[in-house]
Formats: sequence, C-alpha cells, structure tokens
Amino acid sequence: MALRKDAISPRASLLRARCLHKIGRRREAITDCEALSAATPESAETHGLLALLFYDEGQSDYARKHMDLALRYDSSQPEGLLVRGCMYSDAREYDDAQACFRALLEMYPDCGRAWLGMALIDLSHMRLEDAKYGIQLAVRYVPEHVGTWHAVAWIQLLRNDVSAAEAAFQCAYELDPNFAETHGGLAVVAALQGRDADAHSRIKRALRLAPQSSLARYAQILLLQRECHYTEADAVLTAVLAHPAGRDGVQYRDLVTAHLVSLRTEFDKASGAIVRH
Repeated sequence: MALRKDAISPRASLLRARCLHKIGRRREAITDCEALSAATPESAETHGLLALLFYDEGQSDYARKHMDLALRYDSSQPEGLLVRGCMYSDAREYDDAQACFRALLEMYPDCGRAWLGMALIDLSHMRLEDAKYGIQLAVRYVPEHVGTWHAVAWIQLLRNDVSAAEAAFQCAYELDPNFAETHGGLAVVAALQGRDADAHSRIKRALRLAPQSSLARYAQILLLQRECHYTEADAVLTAVLAHPAGRDGVQYRDLVTAHLVSLRTEFDKASGAIVRH
C-alpha cells in the first residue's frame, strides 16, 4: 500500500524531492518542497532546494526569494550559496560569484555545480587551462548535467579541438535529445567540419525547438561566411549579440565572439604560412 505524502517524514520528503530533481522532474519536486515549506517554513534546506529548483526552471524571482530565505536561516546552506553564486555569475559579478563557489567547495569539495561555476568564470575570462581543470571535476561529480557538457564543448571549441567538442555535445544530446542548444552546437561542429547538409539539418531542428537558439544562429554565420555571404553573416551575428545573455554562466554572445576571433587568428596564421612558402 502506498504511503500518503503527509505520512512521509520531512527528511524523506526532501530526499524524494532531490531524487525528482536529479531525474529532471522539477515541477513535481517543487510541489513537494512547497508543501514541505508550508509545514516547516523556517527550513533552510527546503528553501535552498526550492531556490535551486526555481533557478533551474528559469524562474529567477522565486529562486532569489527562496535563496534569501535559505541563507537567512543558515548562512552556509549549500543550495542557497550555489544559487547566489550562479546569479552573481549571470550578472557578471565574478568576484562575488567566485567567493560563493569557493565557500561551497570548502565545505563540499565534490560539488560539481560549484566546479562548473568556477570553470565558467575561467571560461568567460578565456583562462582555458584553468577552465579545463574545473570542468573535469564538474564532469566527474555531475555527469548528468547538460550544461556541464556544453561548457566542456565550448572549452574544446576555443582550443580548436572540434572532435572533442563534438563528443561533448553528443554526451549532452544523450542526456536530453530535445535541447535546442545541443542541436545548435552539433550544427556548429558540422559546419566547422564541412558537413554542410548535416549542419543545415541540425540548424532546422534547433530553431524548431527554440527560434532564438544562439548556437544555431552561430552555425548559420559559419556557413554564410564560408559561402562569402558576409553581409548576411554580419546581420545574423548582430542578432546573436543583441540576444539576452544566457543563464547558468553560459554567455553565448561572448563565446561566439571569442570563437570567431580564434578562427580568424588560425586563418591568419595559415595564410601567413602560405605566403611565407
């Protein structure tokens, strides 16, 4: 016979909500946590988990509300610190973000999301080796997190290792085959590898899922530039740069610009080598 939810202890309810979060059933986890919060309104752990759930759902106002409550009741509450760090990072307040992530890692050195946050800050500053170190630890501890694999892919793209980037995007695809930016990332890889038909197919899929997919638009830029349609490519780039910044520390606008600069540098090097010989 199934137990009624009100017969489950608060600790078991929290554990159930964490399990639901881990398997991607966030709305159910939120419902459970809100019921638990109503019964135990001063539970820092419940507010912290709600903060993270709402943050992952893209509901920043609710995430901030529960983050503030979690840290009011317990200044070292892990999910509260994690969400605060992520929000600082989203706002590009990187010093404050790092302080949150470091405090969290001092208590929980196996917190993969905190390592991801540190890696994304390093990535935003183009400190690729430091980012690679952090992302390796993030992958070790949260291999089920799609955003972690996207960060891996971007680090590899900026290191001009397209095959490794493709492998990372494939890992993200296996976790969630319906995430637009994963299809966009695979389109970028296909464009860089000269597989134009595959790139166009991935772009269409990404744009069906999310008409504003930054990575799908970036793949379009790469294809247009290779076809010497520079005016059209510049128009698409302008649209990408005008798009609101990403969440979870992923600033696609900045990464697209950095990768274009990287590609231009490699092209100039190759052109110089041809001229010299």
